[in-house]
Amino acid sequence: TTCHVKPVQWTAHARDKLKLIQNQGFIVDEDSEDSIVSALHQPQQIVPGFSGRLIAQAALDDEHIIRVAYEETNVITVVTLYAGRRSRYES
Repeated sequence: TTCHVKPVQWTAHARDKLKLIQNQGFIVDEDSEDSIVSALHQPQQIVPGFSGRLIAQAALDDEHIIRVAYEETNVITVVTLYAGRRSRYES
């Protein structure tokens, strides 16, 4: 059986945040957007965010996670994303 995966679209703000995170030395591979999409489709955790948004969370490395705020309708819209310390967000 195949799993239906919703298409992902990005806000301009989310693309800017991805560049900022890359410049900070986090996600530096060629397929950074793919890394974020993977976090959306296979998150370690999903938590509620502001205004009905959801936040998908996935590990970046031993100390850091990526948190992706998104809205889900017939598509997934990446609103913003940021790196954080695992110790702050994982219990």
